[in-house]
Amino acid sequence: MKCELKELGWSEELDSGLKDIDRQHQYLLKLLRDMSENTEIPGNSELFSHLLVEFNEAVLRHFDFEEALLAKLGYQYLEEHQQQHEKILQQLADVSMTAVFNSKEAPKEFINALCEWFEQHLSEEDTLYFQTLNTSIIQG
Repeated sequence: MKCELKELGWSEELDSGLKDIDRQHQYLLKLLRDMSENTEIPGNSELFSHLLVEFNEAVLRHFDFEEALLAKLGYQYLEEHQQQHEKILQQLADVSMTAVFNSKEAPKEFINALCEWFEQHLSEEDTLYFQTLNTSIIQG
């Protein structure tokens, strides 16, 4: 699957029902787009590296927030979701090192991999807890 950032936009289908989660997802998408745009500029590795660090930190903040919220709600698949997050963080660390230290093509490959992850995780994994989240908010 080839993920096109230009085509990957925000839609109502991706709404979680919680503004904080949606803002975090939208910010991650913005950082992905910013990194994608900066892989095209020769000699812009410092800006790309800065965006990469910010993306990694934003992912960590988002995962921490999401897991704490799901724990509070008693989400029955929290452990599996946390394991997915751990796997993603390891993959992110691996591809980050490749993007920073390897060929000029590595950042483009990295961005494509992140785009695919973002699209898959958001549309498949996160939507599994949206129903629990929305039910809890309604019952709140």
